[in-house]
Amino acid sequence: MELKTKVNDKKVFAKIGLAILVCMIVVNVIQTIYYSAINVIRPSLLEQPWVNYIAIAISFYFIGFPIFYVMVRKLPDGEKKESKSLSVGKMILLFFMSYAILYVVNFLTTILLMIIAAITLPVMLPIPPSTTITSISIDLLKSNVDGFNMPRLCP
Repeated sequence: MELKTKVNDKKVFAKIGLAILVCMIVVNVIQTIYYSAINVIRPSLLEQPWVNYIAIAISFYFIGFPIFYVMVRKLPDGEKKESKSLSVGKMILLFFMSYAILYVVNFLTTILLMIIAAITLPVMLPIPPSTTITSISIDLLKSNVDGFNMPRLCP
C-alpha cells in the first residue's frame, strides 16, 4: 500500500516558475558572455547565422534545459484523472472556438500596434519642403478628374 499525501499545487507551480526563471536567467547570461566573447575575438562573426544557432544550442539545450530538469525532476506527482477522448464533433467545435479567439486577439493586437505607432512615430509626408498645399491640390485635381481614378462604366 502506497501512502499518498495531498500535493499543494501552489508550491508545485511556484517551483516550476522558479525553475523557468532560473533557466531564463542562465540562458541570457550565457548568451551575453558568448556574444561578448565573439565581439572581442572577431566581430565580423556576429553577422553569420550559424553563430546564433550555436548560441541557442549551447545556452539553452546544453546548459539551461538540464538545469531546469534538475530543478523539476523531484516534484511530486499529482493525482491522476481519467482521460477522456474527444469526439470528432467536439474537436471541430474546439477548432472553430480557437480560430475565433485567435482572430479576435489578432484584431485587438493590430489595433494596439496601430495606436502605439500613432503615438510614438511622427507622421512623415513625402513632400519636398518647397511644395505648397495649393500645388498639391491642383496636381491631385488634374490627375483625378474621373474621381479617385475609378474606371468609367459608361463612355
